[in-house]
Amino acid sequence: MNGRRKWRFSIAGTLLQSIYFLIIVTISIWVYNRAVETFPGRTFIVILLIALCVLFFSLTSGLMDIARRKWTIDQPVEKITDFTSLIAKGNFKSRLPLEENRFSPLEFSLIADNLNKMAEELEKNEVLKEDFISNVSHEMKTPLAILSGYAKALQDPSLDEETRKKYLQTIETTANNLSQLVKNILSLSRLENQKILPNMKEVQADEILSETILLYEEKIEEKDIQLECDIDEIRFVSEPSFLKIVYSNILSNAVKFTREGGRIVVSLKKEGEEAVFRVQDEGPGIAKENLSHIFEKFYQEDTSHAKEGNGLGLALVKEVIDRLGGTIEVESEIGVGTTFVITQKLKEKEQ
Repeated sequence: MNGRRKWRFSIAGTLLQSIYFLIIVTISIWVYNRAVETFPGRTFIVILLIALCVLFFSLTSGLMDIARRKWTIDQPVEKITDFTSLIAKGNFKSRLPLEENRFSPLEFSLIADNLNKMAEELEKNEVLKEDFISNVSHEMKTPLAILSGYAKALQDPSLDEETRKKYLQTIETTANNLSQLVKNILSLSRLENQKILPNMKEVQADEILSETILLYEEKIEEKDIQLECDIDEIRFVSEPSFLKIVYSNILSNAVKFTREGGRIVVSLKKEGEEAVFRVQDEGPGIAKENLSHIFEKFYQEDTSHAKEGNGLGLALVKEVIDRLGGTIEVESEIGVGTTFVITQKLKEKEQ
C-alpha cells in the first residue's frame, strides 16, 4: 500500500508539472502569435510582451510552489518539530495527529507513526522508572531505619554482651541485605539496558551448580533440611556468571522458604537437546493467582520473609534466562511446595 501511494504521488506530481509546463508553452505561443498579428514588424513590442508573459508565469509558478511547500512540506515539518520539542522536554504523553495529506510525501506519515510509537514506549519506560525508583526508595528505607535504630541502641552503656552481639548480628544481616539489594538493582539495570552482553563459552554447568550449593550448606544445616541432589556432568555453551545468578537465586529461595526439617530436591539433567535444572522445595507454596506476578520487581507474596530478601531475585533470574534464550516454568501447591524448572538449549561448542 505504501509503495503504491509513493508511486501514485510521484506520477501525479510529474503529470501536474507536465500539464503546467504545457499550459505555459501553449499560452506563450498564443501570445507570440497574437503579438505578431497585432504588431507586425514591431519586434521590440513582441519581445516585451513575451518577456512580460514569461515574468507573469514565473511569478505565478513561484507563488504556487511557495503555497505548495507551505501546505505539503512546511506544515507537517512544523508539527513534527513542535512534537519533538515536547518529547525533548519530557512530555511523553503527547501524540502527533496522523492527519494524512494526500499531497504530502508518504514519509511524513511514516515519521509521525514512528514518533508516536517512540513516545508510547518512552511513556511506558517513564512509568516503569518512576515505579522502580519509588520501590527502591521504599525498600531502602526499612534497612536504613534498622541500621540507624540499632546503631543508636548500641550506644547504651547498660547493654549486656549477649544483647550487644544480637544487635550487631542484626546490623550485619541488614547491611548484607542492603548490599544485595543494591547489587541486584545494578545487575537488573545493566541487563535491561543491554550493557551486559552474554560472554558465551563452554562451561561445566554441574561444577557451577555444585559450587553454588556449597554456599548454602550452612543455612541448610541450620534448618535441618534434607538435600537430595541428582546432578549429571553437563557441558554446554552459556555465560558462567549468568548461570551463577540463576542457580544462586533459585536455591536461595528454596532454602529460605522450606520449613525446618523439610526437603529440597535439586537436579540438573540432560534431556534430549536440553539441559534441565529443577529445584523442588517444601515451602508454603504460591497461590495460583500470584504465580504470574512472582517475576515482577519487588514482588513478595510471603511478606513474613521480606527481611530476608528484596523481591528482585526472581526478576533478575527471568531477565537472565530471557537473555540466554532459555525458559523458566513454575509449579506450586499451597502447603506442599514449589518447583522451578529452567530449560536451556544444549550447545556443545560456540557457533
